[in-house]
Amino acid sequence: MPPGSRIEDGAQRRRDRPMETELTANQREALVRFKSKQGRYWKSCLVALWINGRDDRAEDGALLRQVRNTLGVDGLAKVKI
Repeated sequence: MPPGSRIEDGAQRRRDRPMETELTANQREALVRFKSKQGRYWKSCLVALWINGRDDRAEDGALLRQVRNTLGVDGLAKVKI
């Protein structure tokens, strides 16, 4: 892909956006609740749910799936709660 292509420019814009603007208030609250229930390794637990397709069974499953679709695993690693 040549430098300056639209695809490359879009990827750069996504990398430059702050994480806070990518999460809705409801998604952020769902992550806070998940963290309080799962404890220290909450991100690993959430990724495991995503990988196994069981996030829909968790409390706030739809919101947690939205977080996956918005941020992905790499974005989740950058989230500070």
